[in-house]
Amino acid sequence: MTGGVLAAKFRRDLRHRPAQLVAVVALVMLGVALFGASYDAYKNLDGGYRALFDRYRFADITLAGGDAEAIAREAARTGGVAAAATRTVADVPLRMPDGATMVGRVVGMPAGTQPAVDRVKLRDGAYLDASAPDGVLAEKHIADHAHLRPGSKVQVWRDGAWHGVAVRGTATSPEYLWPARDRQEPLPAPGSFGVLFAPEPLARRIAASASVQGPNQVVVHYTRDGREDAARLDAALTATARRYGAPDAVTRADQPSNAALGEDIKGFSELAYLFPALFLMAAGVAIYVVLTRRVARDRSLIGMLRANGFPRRTVLAHYLATGVVVGLAGAAPGVLLGLALAGTVTRAYTGAIGIPDAQVSVRAGTVLTGVAFALAAGVLAALAPAVAAARVPPAEAMRGAVPSGRGGRGVLARVERLLPVTRRLPAGAWLVLRGPARQPRRTSYTALGVVLALVLILVSWGMLDTSKATVARQFDRIQRQDAELTLAPGTGSGSVPRSGSGSGSGSGSVPVPSVLADLARQPGVSAAEPSANVPVSLEAGGRAYSTALVGLRRDTSMHRFLTSAGARPLPARGLLLGSAMRDRLGLKAGDRLTVRPSTPAGPRAGRRRGSRWPGSWTSRSARSRTPRSGRPRRSRPASARRPCSCGSRTAPTGTRWNGPSRPVRAWSPTPTRGRSSGP
Repeated sequence: MTGGVLAAKFRRDLRHRPAQLVAVVALVMLGVALFGASYDAYKNLDGGYRALFDRYRFADITLAGGDAEAIAREAARTGGVAAAATRTVADVPLRMPDGATMVGRVVGMPAGTQPAVDRVKLRDGAYLDASAPDGVLAEKHIADHAHLRPGSKVQVWRDGAWHGVAVRGTATSPEYLWPARDRQEPLPAPGSFGVLFAPEPLARRIAASASVQGPNQVVVHYTRDGREDAARLDAALTATARRYGAPDAVTRADQPSNAALGEDIKGFSELAYLFPALFLMAAGVAIYVVLTRRVARDRSLIGMLRANGFPRRTVLAHYLATGVVVGLAGAAPGVLLGLALAGTVTRAYTGAIGIPDAQVSVRAGTVLTGVAFALAAGVLAALAPAVAAARVPPAEAMRGAVPSGRGGRGVLARVERLLPVTRRLPAGAWLVLRGPARQPRRTSYTALGVVLALVLILVSWGMLDTSKATVARQFDRIQRQDAELTLAPGTGSGSVPRSGSGSGSGSGSVPVPSVLADLARQPGVSAAEPSANVPVSLEAGGRAYSTALVGLRRDTSMHRFLTSAGARPLPARGLLLGSAMRDRLGLKAGDRLTVRPSTPAGPRAGRRRGSRWPGSWTSRSARSRTPRSGRPRRSRPASARRPCSCGSRTAPTGTRWNGPSRPVRAWSPTPTRGRSSGP
């Protein structure tokens, strides 16, 4: 009898105001769907990366420079190592079929068979073959940007001239899922960087023209057991490489592409809980408000039920059932919608970055967790109103609404005494104020629901605004150049090769000062300055990190160094370090560290003066310095490099190195940095 009466009342309550319950169910559904979509997409991407890395034997550590053959032999004999291979890697200028030029990377691979480490997925065309010694594979991003297809011709700068190579096919590589040149340049501009996979003999010829002797890299792949003890293996192989003269060791975690995408994966995992939690909190507040109003409306009925022998636990369970039903009603469609969205998000993301095989799977844990979240939101929100209903004394409840008897001790009465001017308010204003004041708890939770709704909107818009502000700060206030002209590797400071339009032409040279002066005279260019970018390894206190040393004039107008106290100039001596690098190496102002210059693929042989490293000219257009208001910002050319300076170490041009490992004094002003995936 008891159950039948309350069941009939429950059905009547659901029919009484269905719009309120439908709105609450929709909030629960959105919260569960967002959790399922974001969390499953995160797990799909994370699992897809791991499977891809295993299938194509992505390197666990890359050792650059030194005696590569000896390092590879030692690594292959180390326990926990599945394979170690040598290869030649060099950064050289590339010219696309449409005439566009860029800084390219040539990676050597065995012809006719996939390498033991860092294999590629062939998208179309044919793999490298010894019968085609000048055939190359174009990595996906450069192929898509330059519209390269099997049979396309690409020119490579070597031996002072452009030499053509034929594209045999296009490929995807786990090493370049995101086309990051290095950790300091995680967001290259489209058309500013590309990768070609070439037969090892061709790669060595190209590298030799850039003063790089190949092979100059060792890539190492661990066994499953070895990966569980990766930290020990990383340290052991790094020490081995150092004994054979290799200054650079890049672990899988620090590999530029993997590190950049790892930040996105981390963001997915954080958003998997943030937005669903906001939606479920809003749903919980709505359930609380709806049930609180229902308990107040049913006050006399609750008193009658209690007087007729209904126990408190029965009344409590009756009102808790509303929260349970709302939670389950939102969880069921939310789970289904989340599963569908997870597959859509996963396929869209993997397709955008070129992951060959997207993994989409249904996880029972995600389904159960989503249902548990929905039930928890419903039950916890309904608990307080249900307990309040169960505690109502029967006699007092059946008496109906009576004055509280507080007699002038209410909030409004106190306000009236403190501010006599409020007595002049019209009666209508007091009616508006007394409604919320009589139910302060319900009023507070209603306001909280409005706040959560605003948070959902402002968080999304705030993320977009923050991204725009960060980019504007980095490229308007810090990196002020509009374009960079990069010299060919191996070019000295005295002259620049004169290149022709076809293969084999390139005799003669142009003095660097003449080129700089000619750039400054171009229409729309307000300034042009020389700069140098030197790949180095920084070492201090047993820690090391590969980065880039950027040389600029002390009075440079192209780059500003911002601190919490404002802009500061370059130091007369020593280096200027970013706060991230300071913390990574455990340095403070005045400490000493060791700088080991190296090319992106290994150290330079012999001594090098600062003026002999490959460099670039940066130019600033007069038009780009006009106020941004009133017109959209002029976009930079597609071929302009946009390195993120947050990771680069900066020193005045003219810094001289007495040897490849000269200690220098570090400066750490904690400069303000833009968004970066690494220090």
